[in-house]
Amino acid sequence: MVRAAGVNPIDYPADSGAFGTNPAALPIRLGAEAAGVVTAVSAGVSDVAVGDEVIAYRASGAYAAEVVVPVEAVTPSPVTMLWEEAGGLLVTGATAFHTLEAVGGHKLAVARGSAVIGAARPANHDPLRDFGAIPVAYG
Repeated sequence: MVRAAGVNPIDYPADSGAFGTNPAALPIRLGAEAAGVVTAVSAGVSDVAVGDEVIAYRASGAYAAEVVVPVEAVTPSPVTMLWEEAGGLLVTGATAFHTLEAVGGHKLAVARGSAVIGAARPANHDPLRDFGAIPVAYG
């Protein structure tokens, strides 16, 4: 059961027809990441169980109330995150990781002299500072 889905820059163009598709050609499977609770598993799957709280990336159709994804697309949800935060974690996290890799991410961005800005709830600003980031509040 999807509890929250990430909204990403690719979603509007996919829905609007900007990729040469007819936006009226329903159904459209929007969304690529979500957070939720496992409601069923296929036979032979032992990595997750019914009731597990998970986040999924490359979960086509993640805007739906329920979505079927391969077990490889699922990871445990961080226990300290709200559904809304967990639902949008993976695309932004993967983007940040790949960006660092593309620019020589074998060293951390702060160590390379980059200014790193981290968005978090004010209660989580101290850990961001500890990592060398400049904290800003959501919103």
